[in-house]
Amino acid sequence: MKKEQYDKKKLIRPFKKYKKGQIVYADLGNNGPGIESGIRPCMVISNSRSNHGFAPQVTVCPMTTKFKDNPVHVRIRPEDVDGYSIKQESELLPEQNKTIPKSAIRGCIGFTRDDSEMRYRLDAALIRQYGLLPSAMRMVKEELING
Repeated sequence: MKKEQYDKKKLIRPFKKYKKGQIVYADLGNNGPGIESGIRPCMVISNSRSNHGFAPQVTVCPMTTKFKDNPVHVRIRPEDVDGYSIKQESELLPEQNKTIPKSAIRGCIGFTRDDSEMRYRLDAALIRQYGLLPSAMRMVKEELING
């Protein structure tokens, strides 16, 4: 084994690990009108493999209790969250996703299950928000063909 590979393994991971689906309180900073700001609940949406201990950032989806008629918003109920949960039904806002430094996370309040209906609806909303439906369909077709 090369010396530099060995040394990398001995490094202390400087950042906390987060998993996709965790609910956290995050400081989103001060933003302009119509953009979620301040310390608020958010769901971690970046891939768990990207949220490792050496990554200084994480991507979150803000939550609000002010409901709007927007086709990409996803309702999340207190029973969808394990752990400390959330206090009341809220909406996830995929159009306001934000990559933040892990130091902006003030605490974890719970997590959502990978196989939950709400997580499926959020993934579908993210596909719609970013216009990825044709690519997602192609990926599924390739997976079905290639196994």
